Amino acid sequence: AAAIIKEEALRQVGLEVSRVTGRQARDEVTLTARLVAVRARSRFIEPGHRSWQLAQNDIDNEVWLSEREQEAMWHESFGD
Repeated sequence: AAAIIKEEALRQVGLEVSRVTGRQARDEVTLTARLVAVRARSRFIEPGHRSWQLAQNDIDNEVWLSEREQEAMWHESFGD
């Protein structure tokens, strides 16, 4: 429920949310089309008029992505 609330809050300020799973990340054509569509749905607001701003994150994305990939591979090892 918290993720849904967070995504709705992002959409309220004109940001679109897209999730990519391990298998989707490997399909460049489909993923590119999805991300282009997400960008097209997003509103462009000049930086000085945005109600949000980027903040630095202390999380190392490479480590985080590696951990997520390992977890996804573990889940995928069980098959469909």
